Amino acid sequence: MPTDLSRAFEQVTAAVGGGANLIATLEVVDTLNEMVEGVHPVLRCPPTCSRCCNYQLFVSEEEWALVLRALHADAAPAARRRIVRGARRMLDRKRGPLARALRARDLEAMSAAIARLNSQRRHTCVLLSADGRCTAYAGRPMLCRAYGRVTHTYDEPMLCKIFTDRLHAAGRTHHDLQLTDFGPVRDAYLRGGPDDLRWSALAVFVLLHAADDGDLRPDPAPLPRDGSWPALTRFEMARL
Repeated sequence: MPTDLSRAFEQVTAAVGGGANLIATLEVVDTLNEMVEGVHPVLRCPPTCSRCCNYQLFVSEEEWALVLRALHADAAPAARRRIVRGARRMLDRKRGPLARALRARDLEAMSAAIARLNSQRRHTCVLLSADGRCTAYAGRPMLCRAYGRVTHTYDEPMLCKIFTDRLHAAGRTHHDLQLTDFGPVRDAYLRGGPDDLRWSALAVFVLLHAADDGDLRPDPAPLPRDGSWPALTRFEMARL
């Protein structure tokens, strides 16, 4: 990456060393986004684009608390009820595509099932509104913030088709961008929070917090540790 961006990147990622909390880590991701977009305007998302929302995300209990807060601050009750209905469809025991994936025999099988489900690009995130907007944008999870701006390895960029098409049209590849390495931020994300922090699919958290009237309860609750709801440990999430 350009020298000035590389130096700034090192300074910013240093902020997530040690025991950084989730808020600090998300702030780092947002700062990295601004840095990368400033140097590479080709990575600016089109207005109201939602192409990267056709995935089933796994989030932590801390992330869900931010999502839930944003939903109650920015979304109408009718929108929250629609989100609950969407989660019920995804997790229906007989026909729910996400429910089938979560019932896989082990972590490797579940990871493969989730990957197949996401590759179909037919099932949007439950937070996506009918007009293609995130109903919890202010509290969106870390991966949503980072996608399209970083890379896992030199040959594995996290870029959507819009960005790759733009690069192709300009006779360029992602190698020309020298994208930032997501590793340090992801490591900080997986290290942070309480020792017994748990992760699950976003739709699972939605259903766990569904109220009798179809709305979402405002106060976040932890995932049960008795196996009654799908939950991953920090170690399992790192392998997913």
